Amino acid sequence: MSRRVVRMLLVPVILIATLGFCNILQPAKVVNVIDGDTIDVQIDQATFRVRLIGVDCPEITNGKNEYMGLEAANYVAGLVMSKTVYLEKDVSETDQFGRLLRYVWLVDSTDEIPKMLNALLVQEGLAKAAKYPPDVRYADTFELLQGQAMAANKGIWKSQATQTSIQVLSYTASVKRGGTASIKIKGIPGVKYSCAVKYKSGYSSAAGLGVKTADKDGIVSWSWQVGSRTTPGNWPIIITNLSNGSDTVTVYFQVY
Repeated sequence: MSRRVVRMLLVPVILIATLGFCNILQPAKVVNVIDGDTIDVQIDQATFRVRLIGVDCPEITNGKNEYMGLEAANYVAGLVMSKTVYLEKDVSETDQFGRLLRYVWLVDSTDEIPKMLNALLVQEGLAKAAKYPPDVRYADTFELLQGQAMAANKGIWKSQATQTSIQVLSYTASVKRGGTASIKIKGIPGVKYSCAVKYKSGYSSAAGLGVKTADKDGIVSWSWQVGSRTTPGNWPIIITNLSNGSDTVTVYFQVY
């Protein structure tokens, strides 16, 4: 891999002007997110399971609930759910479970800049770089991004003391402008939590957001209306424990 390519992938938003797009890319629509590194896509009316190459996200399937696993899955869902992505093959066609092995490229709906989902997960500390020969086309880049995430104490690289007490039980993953969105969490009984939504224009002032106190079971829920003129895109819902500002969790929902 050239030094020029590595430098391009290390730009904060991972601007990629040419990398990957010189290879053959296959469009596919994402129809389901299994976890951070596994998605289901539809190609010509047929559904395939895709395993992202070169990354390993925390597990949330088969009864597991590893640290940052839900955050990784929510991050992926916010970026690609119900959208068209572009699949790039390395050497292998499938893994031992019959899943397609692919790099997953997306086009941001706001700036149209090509990005690779695999790399974004590593950069955000939501996946570890995992080298499985012979599929190692971008392995060096993933390792460099992992080093940056570790240095920045991001995602799975946070100290155990900063792990959140907030469990997201349910939330609106996708909503039409003018519709109603909601989120439900489990936290610490009697503790106050705030819910904020940040759009392109800034934080929402919609009724239903703001500060609420967890009930005796630690449950808190919020419901609010999305403005009819809200810019379409993937926007963060930020939940914060007001007794501990570092105890926070963010999920993304799509406005269309």
